[in-house]
Amino acid sequence: MKSEFTGYLSKVVLLIDEIYIENCIDYKSGRICGFAENSNAEEPAKTVLSFMVSQIKGKSNEIIALIPVYRLNAQQLLKYVHCVMDCCINSLNLNIHSIITDCLITNQKMFKALSGKANIMDCSITYFECNDISYKLFLQNDTVHLIKLIWRNWNKKTILQFPNPNDLESHLIADFSAIVSIYNKEKNLLAKVAHRINRKCLFPTSQESQRVKLALAIFCEETLEGINYYGVDGGKEGGTYFH
Repeated sequence: MKSEFTGYLSKVVLLIDEIYIENCIDYKSGRICGFAENSNAEEPAKTVLSFMVSQIKGKSNEIIALIPVYRLNAQQLLKYVHCVMDCCINSLNLNIHSIITDCLITNQKMFKALSGKANIMDCSITYFECNDISYKLFLQNDTVHLIKLIWRNWNKKTILQFPNPNDLESHLIADFSAIVSIYNKEKNLLAKVAHRINRKCLFPTSQESQRVKLALAIFCEETLEGINYYGVDGGKEGGTYFH
């Protein structure tokens, strides 16, 4: 652990994510590696469960644990979270303010088990007991993953319906074809209003749909300027596409 994680800089957030790896067994440095730690059947790991802490009032990040896993479930994830939390508090003297992870169903079930709440909407705050001390924890979803999910669903379903922020009893509708229409109008122009829109963010492959940069090309000020410039229908005749 770096020396920067002391005093007021010891207040951190715990980031949890799974990283896909090559599904194989290898021999390195005199030992066999690649087996999943959560399997008794000596299955090769499919992902690596990573734990990283990031300073709230500083810029330093530090990897705490990398655990090879195979088909991780919520109870196994909860056990690893408890182990890492104990290590951070007792061995590293860190003050964990919140846990941040993505919206996968395994992580949501882990949040419910950690907080003891049945509804995920009630799981924003919980308390972690360690050494007879109760630590307040905020349980949060990663904003980046939320943006990617909205982008992928909107791209796939074309029509996005969402609550009106000014009137929660009503709904608003956004049509993805309006964004496509703006791109088609500007793709051969030298000067573009919505210059961040490109073919990859409109028609991404399965691998490209994981890229945050492409999602942010849709949800940005330049794209909003394009909608304002060409109109809510993206300049396409025959209907309103944002209403």
